[in-house]
Amino acid sequence: MMLGRAAGIFVAMKITPTVYAYIDVFICTFSVLLLTIPQILSNELVYGVTAVFGFFMATVYGNGILMTAKRMNVSGSYIWFFFFSAQLAPMFNPIAASTLMGINMENFTYINTALCGISILCIPAMKLTFRRIKASGKLLGDQGSDNYNATDVDTSPDTKSAKSESANL
Repeated sequence: MMLGRAAGIFVAMKITPTVYAYIDVFICTFSVLLLTIPQILSNELVYGVTAVFGFFMATVYGNGILMTAKRMNVSGSYIWFFFFSAQLAPMFNPIAASTLMGINMENFTYINTALCGISILCIPAMKLTFRRIKASGKLLGDQGSDNYNATDVDTSPDTKSAKSESANL
């Protein structure tokens, strides 16, 4: 995983975070799908798939933050969401995996395949959500702006109603 993160620094300079996230998730999904084919399953395949999966999964979290930061200011009020979300899988994965693996050891492969499939669906959903929020005018701050200050935008209801009343006069 360390090698994947190191390589990710150079790759992130060449392609967009969205394209990079798609590449990461598709390769992770494909590599895990190889483990679901019993005819080709071997020790070498398990080691190879684990290495490929770890290499590409290493940058998924960082790409999620980059995708969001490209579209809105995440510093301050929104960054807590990333830290909270990053802890959900480590908390629930051992419980789910041990329960399902107690039934059948191959369920671990199916759990990872399902999670990678969900990740593939989440990328376009994120893009669509950001597009809708931006179109509604509720996305505060410039895209990717480092000098955004939340106090520059006055969203209090009193100010809005006072401005609309003065416009009607």
